[in-house]
Amino acid sequence: MKYITSILVAAIVLCACGGNKYDKEAAGIIKMAQKEFEAKHYNRAILLIDSMRTHFPQAIETRKLALELYNNVSLAKAQTNLAHTDSALHMVTLRYETMKTYVDSMKESFNITEEQIRELNTTKAQLDSLKVQFDMECKKIKYIHKRMKTKN
Repeated sequence: MKYITSILVAAIVLCACGGNKYDKEAAGIIKMAQKEFEAKHYNRAILLIDSMRTHFPQAIETRKLALELYNNVSLAKAQTNLAHTDSALHMVTLRYETMKTYVDSMKESFNITEEQIRELNTTKAQLDSLKVQFDMECKKIKYIHKRMKTKN
């Protein structure tokens, strides 16, 4: 992926050299966005790309190339979020299952407290929330791949 994005930045710089003054200025911003992407500062890279789009609507060639970088940044960000969500999901699932087993055994002996039930329900809500977040990140990655595929 680094190879592709390096080629992308080189193409932006070459287009900027032959293009209008807007393309040259916009290419500088995209070059900074590329550096942020390589440093895995995805939010900063997206902000720079959005800023370039806002401030240089006339830089048509650079905007076209920036779209490819934007897709790569969005994909990398979604994949990172998915990995973090997956780790959290595994931990909370294990905690919930352990807690559920304990609470069920306490229910049978009538020694359950309201606080234990509340903690189990809170953990279940957290688990459900992580499942939704995981599904959303998967769908986001699928959409980005589809969008990138249609561009080619």
